[in-house]
Amino acid sequence: MITCLLGISSCGGSPTSTIHGTVQYQGKPLAGGTITFLTTNQQIFTAHLDNQGNYQLQNVPRGPVKVGILAGKYRPPARPQPNPKDKQDPIVAKKGKTHDEAKTQSRAKPVLLGIQLPDRYSDPKTSGIEFELKDPNQEFSKDIP
Repeated sequence: MITCLLGISSCGGSPTSTIHGTVQYQGKPLAGGTITFLTTNQQIFTAHLDNQGNYQLQNVPRGPVKVGILAGKYRPPARPQPNPKDKQDPIVAKKGKTHDEAKTQSRAKPVLLGIQLPDRYSDPKTSGIEFELKDPNQEFSKDIP
């Protein structure tokens, strides 16, 4: 029964590990992003990076792992305010427009704050970052050039 608590997901199941580490971009901590681990059986595990680029994630199955890293924090877009004098304002009067058109016109995209990594790093399948997860408590740190 004790082995169930020492890095095994369930009695008789596959062994799992705790992964921890730091993510940096050009030598500086990547604050507020996320790191994603993709296992060989296509399970995805995601952890948030703190302000120093540190993370910790538990119960990740051992074996080959691909890694994706998404930088930055996102600020929600400003909420559009209706203009009652403008009859064409999609928030006030959707007259002459479909609901989807009005929604699309009034919806702004989130704003990325801070560092932006090249797109390939965001997907574990395209990042080129891989490692073997084999220890019960394993460090994986990465400095992206």
